Amino acid sequence: MIFRILEDQYAQKSKEAKAADQRFMALALALGRRGLGRTWPNPAVGAVVVKDGVILGRGWTQPGGRPMPSRRRSAAPAMRRAAPPSM
Repeated sequence: MIFRILEDQYAQKSKEAKAADQRFMALALALGRRGLGRTWPNPAVGAVVVKDGVILGRGWTQPGGRPMPSRRRSAAPAMRRAAPPSM
C-alpha cells in the first residue's frame, strides 16, 4: 500500500518535471528562432539556464553570429550558479 502511494507521488512529480522541461525547451526554441536567417556563419541557437525551476539566464545567437548564447558574458554568471559545485 505505502509503495503504491510513493509510486503515485513519484509519477506525479515526474509528470510535472517533464512538463516544466518542455516549457523551458519551447522557450529556448522560440529564442533561437529570433536569429533565423541572421546568424551566419553560426546556427541560430537559443539557450535557457534553469536551476530548481527558476530561469537564471536566457539568450540567443545575435545577428552576424556573435555572440553565441553560451558564450555571452551576461549568461556566464547564471551558468556558474547553475553548475554543480566542484569537488
